[in-house]
Amino acid sequence: MGIIQPGRLATMTSNEMASEEMKQLRAKLTKEAIDDHQMAQQGGTKSDLFKCNRCGHRDTTYNQVPAVVLPTLGAGFINPFK
Repeated sequence: MGIIQPGRLATMTSNEMASEEMKQLRAKLTKEAIDDHQMAQQGGTKSDLFKCNRCGHRDTTYNQVPAVVLPTLGAGFINPFK
């Protein structure tokens, strides 16, 4: 334990102020979120709700993408290469 100067305290990030337990929890949750996101992109979700623009079939696979990542595509896109 040490003394933190007021100026330093005012500029510290929440991660710098967090306990080791909290840092480990954040790292674990971040890794899980990344793994979940990658799994969804690799596997996709099969659906007959969408029609492929290329071949016209409805046997498609799609992946949901957060709008903040790809705002021009909206909430998802269709993968015609099932």
